Amino acid sequence: MTSPSPVVAEDRTDSAHTTTTPHGVGPGRPEPMHHVLGGVLVLAGLLAAVVAVGLWHLTQGTSGVGAMDLLRHLVGGERSVVGAVSVGDIFADSRLPRLCAGAAVGIALGVAGALLQSISRNTLASPDTLAVTSGAYFALTAAAALGVTLSSWASSALAFVGGLFAAAVVLVISGRGASTGAARLILAGSAMAMALDAATGALLILFDENTPVCTHGATAPSRN
Repeated sequence: MTSPSPVVAEDRTDSAHTTTTPHGVGPGRPEPMHHVLGGVLVLAGLLAAVVAVGLWHLTQGTSGVGAMDLLRHLVGGERSVVGAVSVGDIFADSRLPRLCAGAAVGIALGVAGALLQSISRNTLASPDTLAVTSGAYFALTAAAALGVTLSSWASSALAFVGGLFAAAVVLVISGRGASTGAARLILAGSAMAMALDAATGALLILFDENTPVCTHGATAPSRN
């Protein structure tokens, strides 16, 4: 018997590799057009919703300035006054900064949530489940219980440090590594959050005279 020619065997191998590779799939291939179009449509819809809510938000307030007053001020350019206050001052000094601040906070929270979920590789990861919020609240409550008076900037810095420290402890407890599952990280974060919430409640009860400002969040310490 004669062995098959090496050229024929090579041709058979190449044809086998060619037939087993799906058409249009491979490294460096662009995404299908309908996937890209769907993503663009979703982003456009979300942007339109944000713009609509923002325009509605500009008409809300206690000054009595409604949508028609703002429209006349922006389109006609006339200086109208409602309740001895200029519509332009209300728009530029109150409502527009409030809208920009809300949008900035929303973007920051979205980015923070995306980073936490990306690091932990778990869609359930959040400042609540990883004990970040509980750590920040516990740090502020402990400072108030000790009678320490802090400015707004110092309080923000202390809350940031407390949340960062709580997240670091969660990572140490869960043994975060290449072989550690994401479920273990979430469980460790939930346990740490419950422990910190219990400690915060104890401080609020034992030092109720020193923590009057913190008592309004005793029932809901999971504010972001």
